[in-house]
Amino acid sequence: MSSTRPGLVAWTSRWPEDLRALAVLLGCVLLAWWPLATFTHCVVHGDMLDCWLPWRTFIADCLQNGAWPVWNPYQQMGYPVHADLQGPAWYPETLLLGATMGQSIYVLQALVIVYLLVAGMGMYRLAKQFCGNHTAALAVALAYMLSGFFTAHVMHQYSFISGAWWPWMFAAFLRLLEKPNWRPALEAAVFQFLLLTGGNHTFTLIGSYLLLALALVRAVQLARQDGLRGVLRLFATLLLFGATTLLLACGVLHAWWYSAPFLERIGGMEYAQAAKNPLTWKAALSFLVPWGTSSGAEALGTDITMANAHMGLLMLVALPLALLRQRSATENVLLAFGLVSLLASFGDALPVHRWLHSALPGLNVFRFPSYYTFFTLLCWLLPVAKTLAAWDALPARSHRAMKVGSAVIGVVLLLIVVRAALVQVPLGFAMDDEHSGLYVRMNAASTAERTLIHGTVQLSLIVGLMVLLWKRRLTLVRLGTMVALECMIAVMLCSWQTGISEHSISHIAGIVAARPDGFPPPDMKPMAEHHDGGGDIAPLWRNTNVYRKQPSHDGFNSFWTKEHNALERDTPELFAHMKSKPLAYVAEDDGCARSVRAARLGPGQVSVDIDASCGPGMLIVQQQHLPGWRAWLDDTEVAITTVNGCAIGVPFQRGASHLELRYRLPQLTWLRTISWTSLAAVLVSLVLAVPVPRTRKAALVLVLAFIVLAALGLPWR
Repeated sequence: MSSTRPGLVAWTSRWPEDLRALAVLLGCVLLAWWPLATFTHCVVHGDMLDCWLPWRTFIADCLQNGAWPVWNPYQQMGYPVHADLQGPAWYPETLLLGATMGQSIYVLQALVIVYLLVAGMGMYRLAKQFCGNHTAALAVALAYMLSGFFTAHVMHQYSFISGAWWPWMFAAFLRLLEKPNWRPALEAAVFQFLLLTGGNHTFTLIGSYLLLALALVRAVQLARQDGLRGVLRLFATLLLFGATTLLLACGVLHAWWYSAPFLERIGGMEYAQAAKNPLTWKAALSFLVPWGTSSGAEALGTDITMANAHMGLLMLVALPLALLRQRSATENVLLAFGLVSLLASFGDALPVHRWLHSALPGLNVFRFPSYYTFFTLLCWLLPVAKTLAAWDALPARSHRAMKVGSAVIGVVLLLIVVRAALVQVPLGFAMDDEHSGLYVRMNAASTAERTLIHGTVQLSLIVGLMVLLWKRRLTLVRLGTMVALECMIAVMLCSWQTGISEHSISHIAGIVAARPDGFPPPDMKPMAEHHDGGGDIAPLWRNTNVYRKQPSHDGFNSFWTKEHNALERDTPELFAHMKSKPLAYVAEDDGCARSVRAARLGPGQVSVDIDASCGPGMLIVQQQHLPGWRAWLDDTEVAITTVNGCAIGVPFQRGASHLELRYRLPQLTWLRTISWTSLAAVLVSLVLAVPVPRTRKAALVLVLAFIVLAALGLPWR
């Protein structure tokens, strides 16, 4: 008599492996991040609401009013959005969403879930390619998607995006090394383009050394196998990858070239500044009990967003097994790079970060050594995946080693739990306060309380692992289930400090939606009155003039020019004088103050009306004078002068009535055309090379829909 598995299990068992993996990952991310997925709570404050929401809102306003986002006149005395290497003005997702459905807090919050799923599927595909086993790859993907990196960096959207796309790019790059040909080179270039336009360049700078190390090792292998011919074939494929990336990301490269002369940061940072926010020794507890490291920066010695290196306790237990089996050269590079990254993440507590900062090009232009832990996570999970794929064939010594490792970690966890209990039990538990909401209770818990609660959970899991090991009943499926359970619990506990805020999402959405339509004329009040802060726009309090649509000297961004910094630092009296003036004013006030009115202020355009009885004089417009600005007085082009260190000055004669300022860089049009046309051509080429006809047709429909959406939705005219 035959038996069948019941209902849902039988149905899903017939799905392709990738579809089953997608379903599991989606279910886990929705469950782990239910407060955001259901919009019951609002995404965390910090950079998400202070930077990404106002910047994306401005980009959407530009696009929906028929303009490309090139210049933001509302913060930092105006700055070039297209040249901001931290802003997403060249990122396809930001542009297409902004041009169509627009940007809002709901969109940003939904993107958190979307990018988590992108990260999980990317890691699943990478790990499956690396180890050849569906179950092992899924377990590793769950550990990656629900890791401390993503839980901690929700507010850092460009770091979040980097974590989502890196596995996809890395998988294509490894295929390129294994069998050099044009297709993986173009695939890797597309994902690297997404990393450069939407991600944090820190991860590209660090990761380039990983790619270089792997390429050199592979070149040596090919030299031994095929001689010079094999090396040249690899070099040609790498060259195609690099050239295609440069072509697709030409806008970002131009941004770097444009901003390099007047940004201090591009020239490198002093070590003391670069070493801020490392993974401290206290924060290293996050490998075992991540909720115990979600207290304040003063206690940790670093920001809480930099204090979660959790990669799954069970993954950590399995990691040493990779050292007990035969490994490939690629695995050795990954293990070594992951170790160096871990040591570097501790910043000035160890010499590794200082050496990397001083010795390797590009590693001295970013802060936060804790970012190195991302590569520890990425590089160590892949050897673990290969170990798990060979689970049934592991020798007895590997099983013994896992038992010993589990016992050691179990003892450490027991000591941590006992110590936390001795501190917390006499004080009582904040979690017992039934009169407080869930958010308040989760944040009111002390460090000891968090360590005790989460440490007990982790100890229970490690005891369960030890029981299954000793009874020889630990299968790969059971291990994967335990990984999912552990990581989801970690997210559910830690996300209340680094991923979820106490604010009402509908209230924030209402504030943003209430902004004026289009780009209205400024009110001509003193610039000092247009400052960042709460007031009528609380809880939003940074870059808030993007919503008010009024010019300001304030702004929260890493993009600050040397000249504006010098104005504020070296000439405070002049700076205060400028803030007491409106957007446009006459330098020597001869009674013309009320006769100057800004008629328009938009993304790259300022129009000023002047009373014809005024003059001669110098009209000062408080926008930064950077390359690209041109001026017309009554339809006659005139020269611009830099005044007060960085502002725009235009001399005028009596009788002049209208000044028109425009920020135009003709090369930006060419760069957009080159980038998007190249992207379309690469995507079509990749789709046409798909060997399975049904998949090829479906992919071609998606690519053509993307091309049509870009052609019709973006302001090419």
